[in-house]
Amino acid sequence: MFHMAKLLNRRQIPGLFCFFLMCRLVVGAEFYARRMEIVKTIEGQVSVFRDSVSIIDGDTRITAGMARVNESGGVAVICDSVFIESPDALVWADSAFYRLEEKQTELFGNVKVEQESLVIFAPLLLYSIPEKRVDADSGVVVKSKTGNFRLHGGHGIYDLAGDVGIIDSNPVMVQIADADSVTVTGCEMSWFARESKAQAGGKVRVNSGSAGLLCDTLIFFTARDSGLAWGNPRVSDSVSQTQGDTVFFIVRDGNLDVATIQGNAISYYTTEGGDMIAVTGQAIRISMESGKVAIIEIQKLLSGRLIRPVSALE
Repeated sequence: MFHMAKLLNRRQIPGLFCFFLMCRLVVGAEFYARRMEIVKTIEGQVSVFRDSVSIIDGDTRITAGMARVNESGGVAVICDSVFIESPDALVWADSAFYRLEEKQTELFGNVKVEQESLVIFAPLLLYSIPEKRVDADSGVVVKSKTGNFRLHGGHGIYDLAGDVGIIDSNPVMVQIADADSVTVTGCEMSWFARESKAQAGGKVRVNSGSAGLLCDTLIFFTARDSGLAWGNPRVSDSVSQTQGDTVFFIVRDGNLDVATIQGNAISYYTTEGGDMIAVTGQAIRISMESGKVAIIEIQKLLSGRLIRPVSALE
């Protein structure tokens, strides 16, 4: 199987500046390198490729400084600046285990996965080439190439073919502006790259200065700087809270700018004197400045009442 590689490795070829060794494994991958040696170990025969190593497996190409191949175990240990080029993504790492039959790569150290619109970072990542999927157990970060959003958390999966990712452990999304940023947290978050859309679920909170939006489910369109929240949604700051069936919101300059609450909309506002005003309307529009509620506008007022604290009535 390795007769061509061994012959080239032992022979001196006068006048040839450089040459590559090549061998094909039973599973179909082709290995190229400038130097190769075969070593017998307790685990069996190991082929060691050094200097400009290149592995061609179908339409996937892996390059590195060194690779140790145990064909009986079906594993290639690859190190020294690993780079993977496939139709789905470009991948970088310090080292990797490549399972030849399954075409799965475990990547370690400074892992980076790049697609057309985003980049994924993780300390350790599993790349399944047939399934076109990457899986990170911890410390995963998904960033847009434009730099306007970042999604990070613990465990995450990204479908490279469908351009859809899920982070289901401590997910945090940050919409980045020049000076400020809006932060979204929840129990689980999904990113849909083709629609430039993020969806968060489970105890979702949008933080913007002293104001915040809480709900069960939220969709945010990063390209439009706007989103929709439902499932007991409410917008609040230190002196007010407004809630309803749905909330449509707009982000501007890294802060919540406008929120429109519709369906059973009700707003509570505490005045400087300590009284509380409660109003209901068909819709309530909230305008914010510098992360604080500035204007509460009632559209088609249905009712209103003044609620005074007990101390004011005594």
